[in-house]
Amino acid sequence: MDSISRFANDLSSWYWWLSVVFVGLAINLVSSYAKPPLDKWLDGRSSRRRLAREARDREFDEKASKIAADPTLLTLANQKANQAETRTQLAFILIGVNLILLFTVTSLPEPRSGMTTFLIVGLFALIPMHLLNLMKAMKGETAAEDLYRAARKKYRMPNPQLQPTPDGAAERNR
Repeated sequence: MDSISRFANDLSSWYWWLSVVFVGLAINLVSSYAKPPLDKWLDGRSSRRRLAREARDREFDEKASKIAADPTLLTLANQKANQAETRTQLAFILIGVNLILLFTVTSLPEPRSGMTTFLIVGLFALIPMHLLNLMKAMKGETAAEDLYRAARKKYRMPNPQLQPTPDGAAERNR
């Protein structure tokens, strides 16, 4: 009840209303002067990010086209994607083994020896490093698979510039 009466007193006092009006005006002035530079900065940042994204997309498309032009490169891209997937799976297994070992070691009865304590601290320190390694492996796997899929899609598309020759090979029109 005390807080309600204090709030009622604040509402009826002139200094509370003056401070509310002053703060409202200050916020309005700051926002009116800060908004145009902020909008300009965000617009510039957005356009730079869009240009960088378009450059990355062009580079990705060029790599996919280069890989799609040669069946050997396509096979190698598939192997690279499979290796990246295996690396990710091994990182998951390593984290699982670390967690099982950590659970087992921390379940040991007290008192713990110095070696056991060292092992627990070491496992706790290694888990974040293994998680970072897992995230890096997953990112590499995604990139390799995306590149392989894009190249495979381009490889399957008919290319009007290639003409079949009598020996079964394709020759580029000039």
